[in-house]
Amino acid sequence: MKTKSWIYTLALWALLAGSSLAQETDYEVMELDAENASEQDIIDALTPPPPLVTRSLDGEAPEMKLRAIPLRIRFELDSYELTDSAQQTLNRLGSALTSDSLSAFRFRVEGHTDALGDEDYNLDLSRRRADGVRNYLINLFDMEAARLETVARGESSLLNPDNPNGPENRVVLIVNLGPQN
Repeated sequence: MKTKSWIYTLALWALLAGSSLAQETDYEVMELDAENASEQDIIDALTPPPPLVTRSLDGEAPEMKLRAIPLRIRFELDSYELTDSAQQTLNRLGSALTSDSLSAFRFRVEGHTDALGDEDYNLDLSRRRADGVRNYLINLFDMEAARLETVARGESSLLNPDNPNGPENRVVLIVNLGPQN
């Protein structure tokens, strides 16, 4: 009997873990030319649409659809050091995230890579790059650390799986996670 209970517990944990991962990557990636985007363009892209007004039997508000923007943050080859152009892009992002329009929201910084190279190395590199972006925003814009979390995706969630080695996969995604609690 203990074995059955353990199996059910394990199955439930696997189901919950799987659904959490699905929710973690369930977002709408907005089209944005990040290198030429203004602060207002970033604000508009990351601002969630107003929720649909619906009548529900349980009285719960509908979930907010997560919005994300891909930023081509330039790094030196095989490096997580921010280039001058990366800092310019992050300066516009930081101004947008600290604006009145977005200051009430939490965000996730996701590091992505292409499929070139070793998978474990790419995962670590994407983590270091996401952490570098987060630290830059926190330090330069005096943002609360709790507003920004990081996730390393490496090559596991290619933005263009049809071209796994394409430069469009080497990005940092900024995901609006919703209001701060």
